[in-house]
Amino acid sequence: MRVRHILAVALTAADRVLAGLTSLALVGVVALNAYEILLRALAGVSLTWLYETNLLLANYIYFLGICLVYHRQRDITVDLVPDLFRGRARRLYRAGLNAVVIAVFAAIFYYSSGLIVQQAPYRTMGVGYPNLIFTLPVALGAVIMALSTLRHTLDLFARRGAGADEPRTGGGAA
Repeated sequence: MRVRHILAVALTAADRVLAGLTSLALVGVVALNAYEILLRALAGVSLTWLYETNLLLANYIYFLGICLVYHRQRDITVDLVPDLFRGRARRLYRAGLNAVVIAVFAAIFYYSSGLIVQQAPYRTMGVGYPNLIFTLPVALGAVIMALSTLRHTLDLFARRGAGADEPRTGGGAA
């Protein structure tokens, strides 16, 4: 199926980019805070802009980093209800659950993008970062995770043969 292939390629590329961005952000947090500790200890000086920068980088690490977990299907799941079903019934259950998950991500995107619009004219009081860049990873993460869930759902029905009713859990319901 062409849509599955396009989603797979796009999400794999996004996974690589997000892995790089979140790794850089984490290195930045560690390096900047180590520098802050040294400055305080050796010179009695503090970086006033570091608090807002830490919050900003933490938002990107969390909200984009969770996309990595979700795409790779490495989150923790409880499969009590899906284990009650077999074969097509299990795939239909998971697909229905994924539809709800996609709807939740759509709502998160809708409200976070509305918040971004409202935040557009405002800046933080300290450094002056545009407020919307704090909400941007929430909106981006919602889109990426919705697309991952769509791909997981399409994969449910593309599987044939042995283990077709035993999709790997994680990344939501798929």
